[in-house]
Amino acid sequence: MPYSSFRTLEQVEELGLCVVKTKLFPKPPTANSPLSEILTQNLERGKNLVLSSSSEKAKSEFIIAPLIAELWAEHHCGIFSGASLNVDTSKQLNGELDFAISKEDSVELKDPILVIVESKKGELKDGLYQLCAEMYAAMILGNDGHDIYGILTTGMLWQFLKLAKGDRSVYLDTVTYGMNEIDVVYHRLVDIITA
Repeated sequence: MPYSSFRTLEQVEELGLCVVKTKLFPKPPTANSPLSEILTQNLERGKNLVLSSSSEKAKSEFIIAPLIAELWAEHHCGIFSGASLNVDTSKQLNGELDFAISKEDSVELKDPILVIVESKKGELKDGLYQLCAEMYAAMILGNDGHDIYGILTTGMLWQFLKLAKGDRSVYLDTVTYGMNEIDVVYHRLVDIITA
């Protein structure tokens, strides 16, 4: 069963997880430098393309991918799109991820620190339980027991989650970020990768 089949809180609770709403980041991001001119231009073009298209794939290609490509270029992390993460078929923790990021640049997904789920219906909540399952699977795969972060995105809205090592709670940030705050999203990603 693919991760996208996780659609209810009950399915997440069967994994032994609960979802807790909280303000995940009490402080501003550490970095606050302006986004590169290239990324800013690409995101502006991407936003215009997405607004003129009804394609879900357009969000992935023109908004999400340029943002994480910049992260890779600046911080040499591992970026994975459509990677398989099959950790426990008995718990139905198998399937492809929209995106995953690891601290180390590698060709093989070994130790993800963050997973991203693009909401397929344009509502953040539609991908929440899928993301919880993917974060849990990433924690199982991870070999150093670090915290796992997640991002729900519609391409235009972004929301962070955190699954702390040794904890069974998935913390859902009460703050959502729009495209006018994409620099904050990027700098939060930098903080996660460089922690």
